[in-house]
Amino acid sequence: MSSPGAQRLASKGLLLQVPTGYRGHWLSDPSDRALVEDWTLRSPERTIYSTPSYVNFAREQNGRGDLLWLTREGSPVLGLPVHPLGRLRIGTGYSGALFAEGQRDAPQRRGVAALRALLAANVRLGFEVLQSAQSPAYDDPARVTSLALLLASQRLVGPPLYSRILDIEPLGGGSIAGPDVSSELLLEHGLRPYQAELRNQVRQAVRHGLRASCSLPGNDAELSVAYTEFTPLHTESWRRTGMTPHRLEYWTALARAILDGGGQDMVVYAREDDGAAVAAVTCHLHGDRALYWAGASNERGLAARANPLCLHAAIQACRQLGVRHFELGRFDARETSPKEIAITRYKAQFGGDLVRIGGFRTRPSTGAAVLARALEMVSGARWRLSA
Repeated sequence: MSSPGAQRLASKGLLLQVPTGYRGHWLSDPSDRALVEDWTLRSPERTIYSTPSYVNFAREQNGRGDLLWLTREGSPVLGLPVHPLGRLRIGTGYSGALFAEGQRDAPQRRGVAALRALLAANVRLGFEVLQSAQSPAYDDPARVTSLALLLASQRLVGPPLYSRILDIEPLGGGSIAGPDVSSELLLEHGLRPYQAELRNQVRQAVRHGLRASCSLPGNDAELSVAYTEFTPLHTESWRRTGMTPHRLEYWTALARAILDGGGQDMVVYAREDDGAAVAAVTCHLHGDRALYWAGASNERGLAARANPLCLHAAIQACRQLGVRHFELGRFDARETSPKEIAITRYKAQFGGDLVRIGGFRTRPSTGAAVLARALEMVSGARWRLSA
């Protein structure tokens, strides 16, 4: 087991100081792994993104990443996914801080005290701790409110993040082959909560001859087939907006991590009469929750309103699979990017409720930030001299 003091994260030399009076336990430490997994599984704040398979996926993609639990007098008090963001920042990914199980707010009080001690012991680092509405904790508004108040009492507040969540009722349909996303079903079910313009776009897509298909890959061969078709759409979408797309290996590894973590990965396509896919969305399902993870389309799909057809089909498929809470994704209430604002407005057309996402961001100490910037400049200069 790890002892109090400096803890080295993975192989990149980042040191994380464990505060006095606590002991650190890492998922990557074979002697701690079983305990860390057990504490995480019991935490109401757990998500599919705090499972070992997802943490390992993040480490393989970024070279770093782990899950830390702090204990005090042998009892777990705080879990924290640790995903370095550059030299001096640590984020929790799409998960957030984890607290021990227990009644009322006592476990959260102990956890927030440990969190404050961890921040004080690592002032040279900036932290981004953002909770996830994918956790069972969000079934308990009192627990979410209690955590927000405890963080605020320590002046750990902001940013103003929200997520739009659709509470959906189960829907019969489907077969052993998978959920029913036929045009007939999509035109008869689930359109009423949407804004009128969105309903019309779904109907237009069907009139244009598009149909939906749903894939629930369960093994490596099926993952390869699903994402070999998805990746070109993703590549075209991201390049259209000036972003660097992910490769096929990224998507299959991510989907594999979701499956290995006990969830389901879903890919829904909009297809033309000849079967060619013109748009797609991916979702992650875990328990009675689902998260809309990514969307993509080509120019033909955009013109034919394929994107809303795909997302509508994904929601109806999730209803058939027992999902009750479908999350459309986070947004910052202070967002100024026209693109991000447009995406938020698009999602608003699906209805649902806005949920405040708890959490906070801190900055590294001024001296550490200046040093990191100097090191980055020196590193860049060396690269330019050697290029």
